[in-house]
Amino acid sequence: MQEGTREEVRKSRENSKRHGQNLSMPLTIMKARNWLMSHDRRPRSEATWYR
Repeated sequence: MQEGTREEVRKSRENSKRHGQNLSMPLTIMKARNWLMSHDRRPRSEATWYR
């Protein structure tokens, strides 16, 4: 299970680089995720833009 999770993380990081997202701000990303989770009445497409 952990290997699969690591693979997913690696893929998501590659996707983020492809989209030009800044991975040196993990706290900001975590805050954005927490905010989106607490406001998940939004459409799914908006809530998952950061992937």
